[in-house]
Amino acid sequence: MDLQAAQSRHHGERGIGRWAYEFTAAVTATRPDLIGAVVFNPRLPLPAAAEALAATGKVDPTGGARAAARIYHVLSPFEPDETVDGVWPAAVRRAALVVTLYDLIPELYAARYLAAVGLRRRYRTRQLLLRAADRVLAISEATRQDAVDRLGLDPRRVVNIGAGISCRFVPPGSRQEALERARAAVAGLEPGFLLSVGGEDERKNLSGLLAGYARIAPELRRDHQLVVACNLTSGYRAQLSAQASRLGVASRVRFTGYVDDATLIALYQATDLFVFPSFYEGFGLPVAEAMACGAPVVGSNTSATAEIVDPAGAFDPADPAAIAAAIAAALTDPATQAALAAAAALPAPGWGEVAGKAVAAYEELLTERAVTRAS
Repeated sequence: MDLQAAQSRHHGERGIGRWAYEFTAAVTATRPDLIGAVVFNPRLPLPAAAEALAATGKVDPTGGARAAARIYHVLSPFEPDETVDGVWPAAVRRAALVVTLYDLIPELYAARYLAAVGLRRRYRTRQLLLRAADRVLAISEATRQDAVDRLGLDPRRVVNIGAGISCRFVPPGSRQEALERARAAVAGLEPGFLLSVGGEDERKNLSGLLAGYARIAPELRRDHQLVVACNLTSGYRAQLSAQASRLGVASRVRFTGYVDDATLIALYQATDLFVFPSFYEGFGLPVAEAMACGAPVVGSNTSATAEIVDPAGAFDPADPAAIAAAIAAALTDPATQAALAAAAALPAPGWGEVAGKAVAAYEELLTERAVTRAS
């Protein structure tokens, strides 16, 4: 298992890096007999993940174990600072290749993400790993379908294994205590707040969120402050603040800036409603995290988010009126509230199930290769 995703300066401490570590830990715990080694990029400093996995006895910091692999699992095929050989070394080309696919967002939004010729060439060269892979493990059905539709991959080779969330994301023992923890970390936080997370990427649709919030009834805005928890540059924050002012809601919107996991969990646990207006997600981790913390959720009816959000809370992210209607229903309509509460009470997606699906794919692949050799 190639875990250099945890070393990446682009996403080592979040997103792909965190997913790759949690996945590796789960598979190693589930079937240690199947895992020969967890390898890293020897040219980069070892990450905290290496130390955390050291007790398994599987960590190979030099990568020397690669040559013995029967299956080589590339957990992050699109590492931008590495060559193809750095991600898929020649020493493992005879092994079966498994590749994790998180999303095809750069391909789907190529005009935005791949405008530079060099970047576009590097990204599309990495797609060769997906085409060469004996199995592609997608983290959602939407991502799996994108791989089939956009890249023309054989559907039999693309498996949806899903994604899990950290066991730290749990419902609160007391919502009041969660609110007190959140208010201690976030100045100006009001009881009854609405919560969203996002980023500067236009795909996250924070502008649409503000437009939708501005359309809900004034009395709802009075009782439900909007809190946006994410890291924003001063320029983008000023842009959003100016939009909120034009919409007449600036006094009811709070941009927290970066929050650590403990604060984020407290926010999830204390919010009256989590709103997720992203246009496109490979999985929709914030939705799953919020629901695991007991929060009612409304969110986009697009991409992988639609697989997690209850239909009663789904909206068209391109339509501010639809966002507003979903928020209003979640706050005032008993039937909608009951549906969202029931959805939040469902078991959170766990890493054990994800690991089990991956193990099944590994074993199927080993069986196929054994039959091929025998014939």
